[in-house]
Amino acid sequence: MIHWAGSLKDQHAPTAKWLAAGTAALVVFNTGISLFGRSVVEKVLHEVREKSAPHHDQR
Repeated sequence: MIHWAGSLKDQHAPTAKWLAAGTAALVVFNTGISLFGRSVVEKVLHEVREKSAPHHDQR
């Protein structure tokens, strides 16, 4: 999407059009980075909780 917005600017599209496209592209990009980062945090927290939890299956 970021490339698409840049190509609109290169094609001399109206400023409002490529600016809106660029803003939308950055929102989508940042959302993806945020979701990925959050998933890493949740995975690490899950692994820490699993290691620190007592296991009841030991006999």
